[in-house]
Amino acid sequence: MIPDTRPTSPDPAAGPARPAAWPEVPGYQIVGEVGRGGMGVVYKARQVALNRFVAVKMICTDADDVDDRIRFLGEAESVAAIQHPNVVQIHAFGQADDRPYLVMEFVAGGSLAALLKECPRLPPRAAAALVAKVARGVQAAHEAGIIHRDLKPANILLGGDEVARVKEDTRADDDPFAQFPAVSLSPARLRPKVTDFGLARGMLSGGVSQAGVAVGTPAYMAPEQAKCQVALLGPGTDVHALGVVLYECLTGRLPFEADTAEKILRVIADRDAPRVRFRAPAVPQDLDLIVAHCLEKHPADRYPTAAALADDLDRFLADEPVSVARRTPAERVAYQIRRHPAYALGALSVVLGAFAAVATVLWFQADARRVEAEEALREARDARQRADAEHGHAEEAKAEAEFALAVRATEQAVREVRGGNLARARQLLAGCPERFRAWEWHYASRQLSLSKQDARELALAQRWRRLFAPPESVALPGCPAVARLALSADARHLALLSDDTLSVVDSRTAATLASVRVPAGCRELAFTADGSVVVLVAANGSERLWEWGLPAGLRPSGVKSPPVAADVVIDSTALAVRRDGELAATGAADGVVRICDAGTGANARRVAGHRGRVTGVAFHPDGARLASVGADGIVRLWDVRTGVDVLTLEVPAPATAVSWSPDGSKLAVATSDLVRIFDATPPRE
Repeated sequence: MIPDTRPTSPDPAAGPARPAAWPEVPGYQIVGEVGRGGMGVVYKARQVALNRFVAVKMICTDADDVDDRIRFLGEAESVAAIQHPNVVQIHAFGQADDRPYLVMEFVAGGSLAALLKECPRLPPRAAAALVAKVARGVQAAHEAGIIHRDLKPANILLGGDEVARVKEDTRADDDPFAQFPAVSLSPARLRPKVTDFGLARGMLSGGVSQAGVAVGTPAYMAPEQAKCQVALLGPGTDVHALGVVLYECLTGRLPFEADTAEKILRVIADRDAPRVRFRAPAVPQDLDLIVAHCLEKHPADRYPTAAALADDLDRFLADEPVSVARRTPAERVAYQIRRHPAYALGALSVVLGAFAAVATVLWFQADARRVEAEEALREARDARQRADAEHGHAEEAKAEAEFALAVRATEQAVREVRGGNLARARQLLAGCPERFRAWEWHYASRQLSLSKQDARELALAQRWRRLFAPPESVALPGCPAVARLALSADARHLALLSDDTLSVVDSRTAATLASVRVPAGCRELAFTADGSVVVLVAANGSERLWEWGLPAGLRPSGVKSPPVAADVVIDSTALAVRRDGELAATGAADGVVRICDAGTGANARRVAGHRGRVTGVAFHPDGARLASVGADGIVRLWDVRTGVDVLTLEVPAPATAVSWSPDGSKLAVATSDLVRIFDATPPRE
């Protein structure tokens, strides 16, 4: 609290002579005029009862009307509602000479405006400390529901000792901003006081305002005051005025300047204030940011309360980070858009128009390129179709040529077989593509079942295949065309099947040992393991067993197996008899393998797994397993007892025959071009 100045002598007569124009106020002795305004005049007076100096404010005689009296009474009520050390306190209210008066505490140091006339710039820390305390007083007014609306240096009073200290510090150097002392003025000694609440306005009431008329001092008004936006008046209005006061203390100039009040109001409403550091580069950056935040155009962008401003100033004085920061580029753009929505809308329209124009041009260019691309694609598609057609014609011509060559090769192979040139026939047949192998090719291939070789070889037949090693080939003069043949296990006897005759000949001498007539159309034949029985498969899929021996020859065993079931293809394509002669196995064109009793044909078991014809079957020497191959290129190993598929192998071409080695350790699978040998030895435990 600024100490009050008391008279040195209690004798009233010691005071100066009283001018005639001074009013008579009961209980107070007017000793001088302190200041005069448009509505009122302030006198320095001595309160007789308490012997202390006070300030007496009265309405001027030439401004005494109803509105002035209402405003004067409003000021009295406003000041009386605020109790704070940084707000001038009211002592009494009364009426003298038919004029109302206010008795307030007397502050001897004068106003901040008077100080700034003598010292236009204050040291930054002194200015910050002073405005921080003013903001605390303004916050007290806001908490009492009062907005000052006319904050300016003239309405901020200072104690006499503070003014002297500030003047002394600022005159220590010709340029106070050349080099600031660490502490130019102790903030604790600063006790500014806010006064003149004549224009104060209640936050919840209308206060004293005229619609459409800017109320206040123009240079210190907020934009909402300059625009007469009464609904926006609030604490932010006083925060803006505090920012203007701090700006003036730091730079010695007002942020908004013009020749007339009207121009100032327009500048405040439309333009941003120059930054503090633009006019006073030595001012710290944080203080510059604080001032700029106070001077935001919209109240919502400023400090929300005067206390928040005071807190940030205290942080600056304590060398702590302040709460405000420099705007980012995006924030600056958003701020300008909010400030100038009409300009922003116009700029946006221009940008959108330019974008639309560019987009239209690009669209037309893209559409033209699309049309060109579609045309090129159409031409490429037509060219490809023509190329595909030409390629198809070429493929057809190639296929026709290959087919013609295959037909000629097959016909030549047949002629070579008939002429006995078997090697040449094999060469011709092997060179024929598989897709062109018609029945003529298979016929010629069957004729090569026996061939003259120097050593052992595989005899491959179209219907079934066996692995054997004849010591030599034999000629059968006068023998009709052989449709099927079988070699006994000891290779001593050869069974031959012509159209309707079954013969057994000596493989070494070619002598016919036995011959019987059989039904026409028999498909397959085989010897049992001991060579005593010849098994013949009839056209209907049934089996006939012929006992063979010397000198009895061939005798029907009298046992005939039942016909194959109706859902099985009748044509048998492969045959094998187990070594003990008890079981026989046949393959069919529909992929089914049939296992039955070799002597009776009973206990038939059907197992299926091949896709297409079965081309070969062979019992393992131990009789427990049966191997089968087919035109699907699959090799299957069956459990004879259960009929379960225990192993499946695959070869890269249609298989034509299968055979086991005598010891059962190897499995031979023949295709049209080579024989593959598989190791059948069980793995060790």
